[in-house]
Amino acid sequence: MEQSNIIKNAYIEISHNPQTPDPELWSPEYQFATFTIEIEDVPPISEEQHIIFNIDISGSMSDICQDGRSKMQHIAHTTKNIIDVFSSEKNANITVEIYGFDDKLEPILPPTKCCEASRDLIHTAIISKLRPRNQTDILIALKNANDRLESVTTRKTHVFMTDGQITSGEKNTEVLESFVNGNYPNIFVGFGSDHDAYLLQTLAKSGSYYYIDHVETAGLAYGEITHSIMYKALENITISISGGDIYDYRTNTWSNTLQLESLVGEAKKTYHLRSKTPTALKATISATDVLTTTDVLTREISEEVDILPELLGDTPNNFTNYMYRHRTLELIYEANTLQKIDQKNVRDSVFRSSALFDPILEKMSDFLKNMKNYMQNNNLSDDDFMKSLCDDISVTYDSLKQCGSNIGIAYSAGRARSNGAQGCYQPVFRRMNAETNFVPIDGSPVLNRANTSGRQMTMIQTVSQIPDYDEFSQISPPILSRS
Repeated sequence: MEQSNIIKNAYIEISHNPQTPDPELWSPEYQFATFTIEIEDVPPISEEQHIIFNIDISGSMSDICQDGRSKMQHIAHTTKNIIDVFSSEKNANITVEIYGFDDKLEPILPPTKCCEASRDLIHTAIISKLRPRNQTDILIALKNANDRLESVTTRKTHVFMTDGQITSGEKNTEVLESFVNGNYPNIFVGFGSDHDAYLLQTLAKSGSYYYIDHVETAGLAYGEITHSIMYKALENITISISGGDIYDYRTNTWSNTLQLESLVGEAKKTYHLRSKTPTALKATISATDVLTTTDVLTREISEEVDILPELLGDTPNNFTNYMYRHRTLELIYEANTLQKIDQKNVRDSVFRSSALFDPILEKMSDFLKNMKNYMQNNNLSDDDFMKSLCDDISVTYDSLKQCGSNIGIAYSAGRARSNGAQGCYQPVFRRMNAETNFVPIDGSPVLNRANTSGRQMTMIQTVSQIPDYDEFSQISPPILSRS
């Protein structure tokens, strides 16, 4: 295998904190370190791609949002924006299929290559055929995507969108999960507080789950998703560590290897390491170069990574902020795991303890106080990195405390993905208010701009662009049934 010119930089840094870390924050048994990888700016994938969109068209999609427009109008418009992005990039080679599903499958668009010539045709299909109707049967959508993509030999992706619970057809989670093929990316998007977050997280074990708390902001999440499809740089990535371990936020475990599905252009990711012999730390990145298409053998790359030497006179590395990030990820994982247990108990009609969440709520409350004291004592009250960690804990705590696991599980998963995978989009919890229903937490960002590259930001702005009301009125599907 060879080195890759796609990897701009990769290095290990060891913490040299002169003070012993708080044992509640980090075990003194190990020295803390970080592994950072930076990816070059890359062109869009020119290799042929086939994408299936499954869009919920059940009756609840006619519900009106706070801006006076329906969920269906917002999703139809966002889908049109995605098609615009796919069509405007001349080097992209993307074919899309679109299906609507309620308790029946509705073909919206047959396999169609996205380009300037086909864009209006695709827009017309989206506007004229996406209509809210009946109940929700998820199996028919999963089975159709699985069947359709099985015969596709090009690069493929399945994007699934729903706003509700299953009200028709198969409800067994294991049966539904059997129709999710892990050989290609499956992206599950849940809208609003009524969708089945437990189910979508289960289905996304071999893919990604996004929670969109308010459908008006769907374009922000879909901008990140669209960018990940078009500007993938590396895939099938393994980071191997010698002399220590690397942390996986998805399982809350330490290991000498970390598997990543992909990395996009301009990405900069930082992962946590621990070691008892930090000077012996080394890493190897093994991956597939997505952009090299001439020879399969040359696509496999491998790169050795050593410790970044400290420059004389520089302040020693103090990674207390990353230790706080690490503890934040641990607590979010614990909260999400307990909520999954609670949601499974609901399905199995198992007795639910009213005190199940008391310990994790207390831990999060104490940790938030600890973190804010640290910020105040070290003049970090305005530090964006630390403020984002406080926001992660606050959103996870407040959503669980006020709404229980049926909604809290969605927020904890969304915050874990944004923090752990260092993504752009993050759901914003809105506190209950008797007069206005919801008000946003003051200062809560919708995008984590520290994790957002310039190209990502441009794409997010394009996909989330809101038209004038006249265009929305063209996407005004009638309610045929709410049975």
